[in-house]
Amino acid sequence: MKIIHLRFILTIVLLLIIYVANSQSIVVKSFRKIEATRIDAKRNSLKDSQKQKYTLIKILTDQPGFVLDFGHIGTVTSTEPKDGMQMYLIPVGAKSVTITNQQFGIVCNYPFGTELEDWMYEMVLKADNSSKNENDQIKTQWVVIKSNPSHTRIFIDDYSVGETPYNGSLTVGLHKVKIESSGKIAEKDIPIIQGKIPIIKMTLDAADYKISDSTKTESADKTPEFKGGLKALLNYLKNNAQYPTLARESGIQGSVMVQFIITETGKVSDVKVIKGIGGGCDEEAIRLTKTMPNWIPGYKNGKAVECMLEIPIKFQLP
Repeated sequence: MKIIHLRFILTIVLLLIIYVANSQSIVVKSFRKIEATRIDAKRNSLKDSQKQKYTLIKILTDQPGFVLDFGHIGTVTSTEPKDGMQMYLIPVGAKSVTITNQQFGIVCNYPFGTELEDWMYEMVLKADNSSKNENDQIKTQWVVIKSNPSHTRIFIDDYSVGETPYNGSLTVGLHKVKIESSGKIAEKDIPIIQGKIPIIKMTLDAADYKISDSTKTESADKTPEFKGGLKALLNYLKNNAQYPTLARESGIQGSVMVQFIITETGKVSDVKVIKGIGGGCDEEAIRLTKTMPNWIPGYKNGKAVECMLEIPIKFQLP
């Protein structure tokens, strides 16, 4: 009876192991070229008499067992995995890689979306609980994502992939791209399709708050905040702005810098334009500011204080 019971338990455990393995898939979270990291010096240090050009790929993962096969590309050398990182040095020209995970017994064929050159690249790998990848169903496209300002943190599908500009491949489909800098955030859903390399430009179209040195206001420990945060403020401006007819017909666009007071109770007062663009945009910026809902006031030493703010209100023709 005990033997039968033990066999039953072992069978259940085995089935669970098989189920977990089959429910895993290899996911390339990010594959990108690292800017300004051409590896001519690295290549020269190899003492290659034919001066063969090489691609250097840095693999980052917090899971063990990944093995990469670049096919019939030539001699491939690699370091031992250490602290979640492994380096591969391969001849240039690779277009795809077959990735296996020995622990889960799963395989993924990942096309790079371009032919690799003598640059350094970075790949972030993970085995996720999702539907199992089919080798012939993975399609990728090389993309370029730029930002203004540059060198902002970039997230793709809520995963940090370094800083802009992003030069790398993404799987075909819809991806959520977010850039972030100094508390400012811009998000965009980007559809990726195969074809010509897209160049995607994103802007941190955010208000830049600052406390004025005016004698009418106090220096605050905590700056006033629009209820719901910066994203809510941008949504308010976007949903309530009315593009002036004169500005539209004249092709006028740009940013109007508005100055105003947030009182101790959070009300907006003393609104004025300190840098305008004309065409009725200045008046519309004042109207937008005056009709804002109450803010969360600024605080100094735990007490609400009157503060002066300046924000840009952008007018952009479609």
